[in-house]
Amino acid sequence: MQLTDNFRQALQDYILFLNKHYPEKSIHELVSTRYALNHFERSMLYRGVTTFEKAEKRKTRLIIKEQFKHRTIHIDLFNTLFTIAAYLRGFPVYLSNDGLLRDASESHDSNEFVDHLVKSLDLLLNCLDALKIPKAVFYLDNPLHLSGMIAKQIENRAAALKTEIGIIRDESPDHLIRRATEGVLSTSDSTIIDKSTLPVFDLPRHVIESAFNPHFLNLG
Repeated sequence: MQLTDNFRQALQDYILFLNKHYPEKSIHELVSTRYALNHFERSMLYRGVTTFEKAEKRKTRLIIKEQFKHRTIHIDLFNTLFTIAAYLRGFPVYLSNDGLLRDASESHDSNEFVDHLVKSLDLLLNCLDALKIPKAVFYLDNPLHLSGMIAKQIENRAAALKTEIGIIRDESPDHLIRRATEGVLSTSDSTIIDKSTLPVFDLPRHVIESAFNPHFLNLG
């Protein structure tokens, strides 16, 4: 997928209105309709673009792998896995203007993604050991019916990993992960990032770049 001139113009207009603090949902619909954006472009506009102020603030929270220094990583697991799985399935995966990798699949039906989620988990676990992370805590959404199966997959692999593994399953784990007071976050969920004080590591980007030779669209 390429950034068309039409989408570039839509981006410019959307960012202009965002920075003037017009209502986000209203201007998203207005700009998307004005430029006849397709499904993927609409998703990229809504999830991948924020105000300059918020974008710059989030960028200051991003760290690189060399900055771990024996920290625990708190992983918003399905958020992380779906981005990797979207790449494996050929959906648009792009760098948002806040510097984080996100996907435009908008089709997070776990039935459709099951094989790719398992492959994504395998890639992720291999990366944890390669990064020499001492401890990883996985936060899983219980309502997703694949939560139990994914948790079992992690448990089966845990003994062979150098990384200590923790699993937290909850009806809505977002409030738990953003309360973590030490370590590093792995999520592209804007609400979690903005309400947390922890630095952020773009684990999906690292996993994909470690296994493949990707070219990401960059909305920045």
